[in-house]
Amino acid sequence: TNITKSGPSEAAGLALDDIIVTFDDEPVKDSDDLLFKVRALNVNDTVTIKVLRQGKEMTFDVRLGSDV
Repeated sequence: TNITKSGPSEAAGLALDDIIVTFDDEPVKDSDDLLFKVRALNVNDTVTIKVLRQGKEMTFDVRLGSDV
């Protein structure tokens, strides 16, 4: 829902309108499911995220940051 300026998502190349379809090779059902998956990991863990951007699949490696 948001890309923080200079945050991990922006650094990885994610864009505001990207639709995340997998998180570390696991399907993402909805935003609550994504939040659960993110919070199950640690700050500085690196995950692979697959997104749909303007109808094309793209893959990014994202190093997780803190949400506090």
